[in-house]
Amino acid sequence: MTVVAGGKIKLLERKIEDREGKSKAASTTLPIMLSMQRISARCVRPTRVSSIAAGTATPRRHCAATSTGGSGHLESPHAAGPDGIDIERDKFGHPRLPHRGHFEEDKSNARREWCSKFTGTTLDYIGDWWPVDGKRDDNASTQLPTTLLKGNIENPIGMLTIPLSSTGPLLVSGEHINGSVLVPYATTEPGVSASATRGSRLISQSGGAVCRVTNYCQRRAPVFSTNSMVEAQRLAKWLEQQVPRIREALREVSEHGRLLKLQSYTLGRDLHVNFFYSTGDAAGQNMVTSLTSSAMTWIITTARKELKDKVTIKQQMIETGMSGDKRNSYMNQIIGRGIAVHAEVFVPESVVQSVFKLSSGRMQRCYEVCSQGILLSGAPAVNIATSDSLAAIYAATGQDVACIPEHSCGNSLSLRLASAEEIQLARKRIKLDDEQSGDQKGRPGQQHTVEDGEGGLYASMSIPNLSIGTVGGGTMLPTQKECLSMIGCSGSGGVLRFAEIIAASTLALDLSALASLASGRRMYSLEGEAPEMAALRKAAD
Repeated sequence: MTVVAGGKIKLLERKIEDREGKSKAASTTLPIMLSMQRISARCVRPTRVSSIAAGTATPRRHCAATSTGGSGHLESPHAAGPDGIDIERDKFGHPRLPHRGHFEEDKSNARREWCSKFTGTTLDYIGDWWPVDGKRDDNASTQLPTTLLKGNIENPIGMLTIPLSSTGPLLVSGEHINGSVLVPYATTEPGVSASATRGSRLISQSGGAVCRVTNYCQRRAPVFSTNSMVEAQRLAKWLEQQVPRIREALREVSEHGRLLKLQSYTLGRDLHVNFFYSTGDAAGQNMVTSLTSSAMTWIITTARKELKDKVTIKQQMIETGMSGDKRNSYMNQIIGRGIAVHAEVFVPESVVQSVFKLSSGRMQRCYEVCSQGILLSGAPAVNIATSDSLAAIYAATGQDVACIPEHSCGNSLSLRLASAEEIQLARKRIKLDDEQSGDQKGRPGQQHTVEDGEGGLYASMSIPNLSIGTVGGGTMLPTQKECLSMIGCSGSGGVLRFAEIIAASTLALDLSALASLASGRRMYSLEGEAPEMAALRKAAD
């Protein structure tokens, strides 16, 4: 659509989709807000370019109001909009949302009604808030308060419902979990949940995924600009000696965040510093920002006293991007950001053929060619579908889904053929672990007999950085809190268990997706080997 705004011709594509449908499936909900971008675009009346060129038409604002001469400003802060809606405007004539900064249910509902009239759409499904005890009630006083959204979103107008499924059961053997879990997946992509369940069955029948957490820290990376390279290096050496003092000063800022170490990088007269923190059971993105801000204040104040004329800090920024926050980063893969966790499984040949209807050799060959293609594309690591598993788990449990690019690109799936000796040794380790823990219940792998001389597959998933939490943020919302409770991770003390479950479930989905590709099918197909693939294999044999 061609429109004219402020005397300039612009192109604007506008697409409205209406969908109707009812579903009885379980779902998880996310708060939504209205973006002002669409409102600003709507406040311009479409005008034909040919009329403008001919001088027969004049650009007009969509929301009628009186103009103040040639300035283009609108006189009244409140003026009639589409269908006579009362619209508050700023001094430049742009519309503003009503009840800004308010989270009460009546004001949130009024804001949604305003949006519905302004856009000319019905928002009936969006209008549902949380039920109480699984039931809707017209009495607003009995509902969970919408003020719970404060700290998660601004200008709420309702809840967005996402289908929720349960994948598994998945058998996990870690330092923080030893048993079977049902992992919640919130997704609208068909096949993901079923494929994760198939992969979970493969892992469980093989004795479970062994998981370990190897690193746990959060980072923020500010910069200090000085007069020269010499001053920057001098400041770096001074900072190395101040870690205990900074750590002590930050104890007053947060009970849960703790400074671990500093790592400095000098580029000319600029000093970039990596601050490493432990953040307890919180993801810690906002926590480390607050801590680093306080640390910077302490550094600037103290350096001015102790370094005096030796170093002058001319400028500082709390983040330059070196922390790798919400972006693919080689540094995150090497030194980590968040939790580093790994999962592995030894799969007997008979289990591969029973669950995937394939041989271990076919799986290994498919992994080999997929690795070639992935590395040719320039990707930093080899994985098949980790972004799907992470996104589904994050949406279900209230994690920051904007971290998916950061958390999925560095994940490494490793797969190779395993000898009979390795399979037997893995079985003995599982039996020994059960005897030592006294927990043999619910291990389907113990019921699967492995023949002498039977080989199989070894597979592992390495995730170098997970910024996840089980307290704070979206984890405190009712539906997301219930999903965390499903896997025993809600509240304090659950984040490392959560990381081990994520690693195991991500490995399960990757293996199942790889099997689909090896069968000549689409990514998440569970139909077994494609006829044309079978014909090619028989011809080759």
